[in-house]
Amino acid sequence: MKEIEVGAPREEADLPTPPSLTLRNYLLYSGPTMVAIGFGIGAGELLLGPVAAVKYSLVILWIALVSIVFQALLNLEYIRYTIATGEPAVVGYLRTKPSPKFWGILYSTILLLQLGWPYLAFLSATALVSAYLGRLAGPGEAWLVVVAGYITWSICLLLLLFGGRVLRMLEVVNWIGVLFILFSFLLASLLLVPVEKWFEGLGGLVKIGYIPRGADWLLLGSVAGYAGLGGMANVILSSWYKDKGFGAGKLTGYISTLIGGRRVTFRTTGIKPRDSPESAVRFKKWFMWACIDQYVLFTFPSILAMLLPSILLSSLVEPGRDISGFGVAAIYADAVAKHIGLVGWIWMILVAFWTLFTSQISVADTVSRQITEIVWSLSRSLRNWAKGDVRRVYYLVLLIYVIWGSIVINIGQPLIVAMIAGNIANLAFTLTAFHQLYLNHKYLPKYARPSKLKTILTAIAGLFYLSFFIFFILKSLR
Repeated sequence: MKEIEVGAPREEADLPTPPSLTLRNYLLYSGPTMVAIGFGIGAGELLLGPVAAVKYSLVILWIALVSIVFQALLNLEYIRYTIATGEPAVVGYLRTKPSPKFWGILYSTILLLQLGWPYLAFLSATALVSAYLGRLAGPGEAWLVVVAGYITWSICLLLLLFGGRVLRMLEVVNWIGVLFILFSFLLASLLLVPVEKWFEGLGGLVKIGYIPRGADWLLLGSVAGYAGLGGMANVILSSWYKDKGFGAGKLTGYISTLIGGRRVTFRTTGIKPRDSPESAVRFKKWFMWACIDQYVLFTFPSILAMLLPSILLSSLVEPGRDISGFGVAAIYADAVAKHIGLVGWIWMILVAFWTLFTSQISVADTVSRQITEIVWSLSRSLRNWAKGDVRRVYYLVLLIYVIWGSIVINIGQPLIVAMIAGNIANLAFTLTAFHQLYLNHKYLPKYARPSKLKTILTAIAGLFYLSFFIFFILKSLR
């Protein structure tokens, strides 16, 4: 069957030889997963999961655990395709019926509905304003939060101009950020969380299937969608693996920065992996690297990043409290300060700000990168206009995103926007889980296809997220 062409025709080729699996090489290649962890700690782990734990108790943490485990599985399916072909997963979707434009428009729409709102910049701004005021920001300081939001929003986007590779800048920010955030929450939890709350939290992780009576499905659905990463943010992992040079990604280039970068030959279209014993051995070695990344480096820190803030906040805030409003990002600082004073206030304000700020940088890259990959693949005239330099398109999309974000940054309560976005992430997971299975079985040689067990588990993952999205829609229609 003739494949649907997207961009330049693909040529058959062998996979590049993987590097030896040493600690040095692993740290060198693990950057995309560290970016993913830093990205994921934002709205889901810092806010939505802990807010739900305070409202319904820690028994709801199983939703996060199941979601993170399923995400590791889904991430590997996105990455599988990229290792074998050198293409981002979202470009692979364009190769399926009914047409490339149909899928390009659909996934761009879902991407914008989920991540097109700069609520993380707004939430990080509440932390800054609360630090300035010395107390939680309230509705009376809304104008000040908006001003601070514009400042943090602008800084997020300016940082994407520097560093040589866009991905490299994200790696540096998130390596520092993840270690600082996890260490901070671990230390705070050891100091302030009683032993019985630790056991309650660990018990909540394994209480599979429990749903509190009268549950708010908007909130619980957002925990499922935003634990770990979330929806289209998971799909972008395949693009980061491509830019890092995993597998056939070594052959297709990367997006360099406007300042400090250089023009690089960038292709969203990859190769047709040769069905040969040599390529099969190379694929298995590359994929083993990805499995270590996802099952170890992604899964356990992501679970820890959900558990620690949840047990900390539920220990320090009265049970059943409905947390919302402009001061939500500074709620940790307010709670910790009651026990260890000004030091605790400053410390947790910095943690909240850095968590949300770095996540917003990754969101900005995700939106700009995925739309760039889609339009670069679909439009020859755009590639001609850019004269083969993908930076022109990437930064044009980023500029449009800046303008859009500047208009909508102060629309609505940011925590409510985050909840809605988390539920849209469930829709993205559902579509991409089944789409990715079709893609991997259709276009990959037998040695690179998922096993029957992984195929079944991926389908179950898709149904898991679909169930939360359906409950969200039913609640919204009432």
